[in-house]
Amino acid sequence: MSTFQHDGLDLYYARHGSPAGLPVVLLHGLSSCGGSYVELLDALGDRVDAYTLDFRGHGQSARAPGTYVGANYSADVRAFVTEVVGRPAFMAGHSLGGAHTFSIAQSSPELVRGALCEDPPLYFCFQEHFEASPYSKIFPRVRDVMRAFKATDPSREQVRSDIAAQPSPSGGCMADHSTDAVMEWRVDAFFGCDPDVWDPAITGGSLDGYDPDRPVAVPLTVLRADPACYPAFSPEDAARLQAVMLSAQIHLVPGSPHFILAHRTTTAEYVNRFTEFLGL
Repeated sequence: MSTFQHDGLDLYYARHGSPAGLPVVLLHGLSSCGGSYVELLDALGDRVDAYTLDFRGHGQSARAPGTYVGANYSADVRAFVTEVVGRPAFMAGHSLGGAHTFSIAQSSPELVRGALCEDPPLYFCFQEHFEASPYSKIFPRVRDVMRAFKATDPSREQVRSDIAAQPSPSGGCMADHSTDAVMEWRVDAFFGCDPDVWDPAITGGSLDGYDPDRPVAVPLTVLRADPACYPAFSPEDAARLQAVMLSAQIHLVPGSPHFILAHRTTTAEYVNRFTEFLGL
């Protein structure tokens, strides 16, 4: 276990691969943790010098209720790249992590060699955009269920069973589309998540600090989930981003829900796109 301190908080990270590999920083989503990249890291092996960081309030990082806003998330990552990684890195993120990958590429391009965003809710920084999305109803339900379930002090087996039975946007249940490794980190993520992280995501604030209508100055790749599977980055979002950043590589992954890497049938395409992103 490794930690670094920023803003008075101990933030957990893990290092993978080889110091001789390409530097990569991986940022997870709102209800996730750094462990969510296990299958990508297994595929890349020693070709990368990869770092997974648990955001504040997630995984094994410190809790900090009242501070789960975009400016703090991004500041933590900038400090991490500067103080721990120590060199410009390829940066990739899912959902919340994807939005802050974009944010950091925009505000601190000297730290980012390239940015990959996995179904990023880029335009949820505009509250009216979030309110018009299905997530404005999904997020409060998830938060309330998480709080109630945590209050029962469930066992690991109970949490795994509950997650496995949840419906998937692709049909069936989560267990139908998840490997054992994915199920394990989902359980870890549940236990590590402070339910308070959901509040700013619902009321606004977790995605502040950037302008999605201003292009970033580094190579940008965006992976889109299937429009039929409740994406956070819609076809309209893709057109809006492409209009202001013609050089952006935006790829649809058919059949994929919001979490492309974690979906059993789209993991391979994610890994292939990621390898292309790194130029390997």
